[in-house]
Amino acid sequence: MRNKLGHDVASQWRQSVSTLALALGASALIFAAASPARADDSASVAKLEKEMHRLEAQHAAEIKALKVQIHQIQAHRGGPVMAPGGVVTKGPYEPCTGPFVTMSPTHQFGLSSCDGLNSIYFTGEIQLDAAGQVGGNAHMATPAGVDFRRARIGVGGRFMGDWDYLIRYEMGGAATEATGANPVASAGTLENAFLQYNGFYNHHQAFPVSLTIGAIDVPWTLDEPTGNDKVMFIERSSAQQLANTLGNAGDNRISVGATSNDNHYFLGAWVTGPTTDTVRTFGAAPGNYGPPLAILGRGAYEWQFSPDFSAHIGADYSYVWNPTTPSAAGYTPTLSPSGTAEIGILGTLPGTGTGAIPVKSSQVFGAEAAAQYGNAFFQAEYYHYIVDGTYGAGAAVTGGLPGPSANFDGGYAEASYTFGGRRTYAPKYAAYSGVIPDHPFVLGTNDFGAVELGARFGIIGANDRALSVLTVAPTSAALHGWTQENFAAVLNWYPNTNIRFDLEYEHVIDNQMSLLSGAYTSSNKLDWIGGRTQVTW
Repeated sequence: MRNKLGHDVASQWRQSVSTLALALGASALIFAAASPARADDSASVAKLEKEMHRLEAQHAAEIKALKVQIHQIQAHRGGPVMAPGGVVTKGPYEPCTGPFVTMSPTHQFGLSSCDGLNSIYFTGEIQLDAAGQVGGNAHMATPAGVDFRRARIGVGGRFMGDWDYLIRYEMGGAATEATGANPVASAGTLENAFLQYNGFYNHHQAFPVSLTIGAIDVPWTLDEPTGNDKVMFIERSSAQQLANTLGNAGDNRISVGATSNDNHYFLGAWVTGPTTDTVRTFGAAPGNYGPPLAILGRGAYEWQFSPDFSAHIGADYSYVWNPTTPSAAGYTPTLSPSGTAEIGILGTLPGTGTGAIPVKSSQVFGAEAAAQYGNAFFQAEYYHYIVDGTYGAGAAVTGGLPGPSANFDGGYAEASYTFGGRRTYAPKYAAYSGVIPDHPFVLGTNDFGAVELGARFGIIGANDRALSVLTVAPTSAALHGWTQENFAAVLNWYPNTNIRFDLEYEHVIDNQMSLLSGAYTSSNKLDWIGGRTQVTW
């Protein structure tokens, strides 16, 4: 679109200059022809000169307007912003003299300065979920329910062409996806509030870098930067959510980070702290030096073999250290498949979990791969989790002696085929976009939007016997590990880029084991069907 607009502006520029030259030449010929016959007719000469000045002023104004349009095009060729949306200038033949209303390709409305260097736009997201248990021997606390998974509204934009910003508030019952916990009603939370500098991209540096500070959804792992409104299933894989929990990543995470990318490579590094809805004080109690901190890194590369075929590989790493002693309220994650039925409405799977673990540090290693061939898409991630704990029993421990390390694995693989649309690669975050319909649904025509059929398998093997030594209460009856498998299928309909309807079926198998004896104690099975109605702008 920008190339076409630039071509049209250049063509109009050449046409205006040519017209001005012809007008000046014609005026000169008229003046020369009239001079011998009416050399003493000063009134005619004055009239011709006045007409020449009028034509010159008219074309000077047209050229000035064209220069403004070209400047707008050049301004919009800067680096992409972290938040969705963008500025769309006015029509190529309409001069810009002041601020005007804009609309992005995803129908986000806003205001932009004439030169496009300053803007503000409005963004929102609504997700209404419904789900119910349809089989299995697991007795869920909530066998069926309805929930506003997300209800977000925010504003974002750009300052002076180089500085991007976004602030977004969550009013739904979620904000806890990264922990896998059951969404509960809340008064809301600050989802995003960040400032990002993109000047290194806009001013053609050899190695451009974007710098970000604030509360962000850390684009760590392959599935996270895809966006919760664009992922294939209603919820992300349990294995990915557990990686976010142990990696101190995920949504609304206060962090400082830097990323660099072109159309093929991506590099990112972040220092992350707590989320916006948790305690953020330092030194609040004896021995409590604050919330856990983490260093995260990600690297990826994408091959574009043809317009219809691309492939992606990448690696992720996170190291979390806990500046809090085990006796104080600090980093004590609960390793359990709570909520990992991959639908929050139904609550937690009964009778599982290792209990709270006083963790001094944890690490997550990840490997990612994806490919797109025409309308077919594939994506997979593998994670290796390491939990470094301390010996002791909760408050009785004042310092915490280093304990053993528990090692276990998880991952998922998913694939889909889309009719009437496809997923495409987004270099800014080294992830694939949501489905973009070729033609939006219009009643009375053959255009139906896009329909996606998808399937996924996920697994977590939290059965390392070292976890039994790390628990707060070694004699607790809740001392169980588990190996969980998830099988899912989904049907998604995208009438247009802003609306989506999901229908998902999932089968969950949770095999529990005693970490003390190593013997399996029970097996829970769950079948559920859920749906989502989604609107984004």
